Amino acid sequence: MRWLVLTGPRAGERSIRVLSPVSLAYTGTPYWYVVEFPEPWNNYEGLRVLLEEAWLEKCYLCSIRIAKPVNAIVPLSQVEATLQGILTRIQKPKRVQVRVRGHGSGKGDGLYRRLRLMVASLGIRSTSHSGRRLIIDVGIWPRWLTNGEFTVTISLYTNDGVIVNRVRVERARKARLKVKAKSKPAQPNQPQSQVANHA
Repeated sequence: MRWLVLTGPRAGERSIRVLSPVSLAYTGTPYWYVVEFPEPWNNYEGLRVLLEEAWLEKCYLCSIRIAKPVNAIVPLSQVEATLQGILTRIQKPKRVQVRVRGHGSGKGDGLYRRLRLMVASLGIRSTSHSGRRLIIDVGIWPRWLTNGEFTVTISLYTNDGVIVNRVRVERARKARLKVKAKSKPAQPNQPQSQVANHA
């Protein structure tokens, strides 16, 4: 099982290499790698347990921010045919959410529209809002070439199919709240009303 892994700006490949990956490919876009982990971390449950324990202990793997499964890696011209093949092989989902990240390729918007139309042609409802759905996550990597074309990763997962560094998310949330509290203007002191004493 391959994973799309986002690391921190100072981590590079360090924390991934500690796990002795079976394969490791750099996408050419900062901090993004496609990794195949060895046993027992090569499936969702194994990797989730490892990362969540590591994050809670604040160890070297904290540099991994997010990990999501990768179903296919293909040249840009083969994305639609590959995705259509995947969708016809699996149990037909009730609805899907299409996400495309162009990473500066200039191809993201056009591919997004084509994939929405392709999904509709299969009789699958496409949605943009939350709820139970299958997420089709397509990443275009313009600095990672396959046969002279941009390389594309295709990931299909539900919301719980992505392993997110909750420790980092919680830290970021607390930091935002702290900044928000500091930016609020101080309330001026209300003058106390004076009561006139009559003799």
